[in-house]
Amino acid sequence: MKYAVLTGDVINSTQELSEMWLPELKAVLNQYGQEPEAWEIYRGDSFQLLVKMEDALEAAIAVKLSMMQFGALNARVAIGLGDVSYQSTKVTESNGEAFIRSGKTFDTMKKRTLAISLDKPLIDELLNGLIDFGAYLIDGWSVSTVKVIRLALANPNKTQVELAKMLEVSQANISETFSRAAYDKILQMMQLYRHTISTL
Repeated sequence: MKYAVLTGDVINSTQELSEMWLPELKAVLNQYGQEPEAWEIYRGDSFQLLVKMEDALEAAIAVKLSMMQFGALNARVAIGLGDVSYQSTKVTESNGEAFIRSGKTFDTMKKRTLAISLDKPLIDELLNGLIDFGAYLIDGWSVSTVKVIRLALANPNKTQVELAKMLEVSQANISETFSRAAYDKILQMMQLYRHTISTL
């Protein structure tokens, strides 16, 4: 069975009290499965998440935004795609290609905050080029932009007017934020990722 494994950590985790960001991290991970079968947090600020391949990039971005809303924080996430040969009741004890690729990719990320590996060199190169650009855009967002985009991604069927009501701002504010954040490009990136994965 092919899956995606996300291995990551919280950047600058010591700059905010864990009581502030840890519940948010748990909440976003919980959207994609149950602890500890699908996700676990370990070493204080590191985490691992097992998800369907098509949901991997969306989940990685959701985790990043959940941390970026705190200003100084961010998340570094490595996505590994492949088989899961052994699935334990605890995700950190499971094994397979997806886990190995995710771990190895995470260990080589250095200054990157988002990366992917599926052991297909050409597709890896193309997807990582796309994801690098997307991460560059996302990492430059302000806290106010993060909050708007985070809500929009979590509520894909809501109109700008509905999102504005939820945030108690004007529709023009939502429109301007979408434009400033290049939100349409982020959506295109996510759609292209899903399309590419569906052809494998």
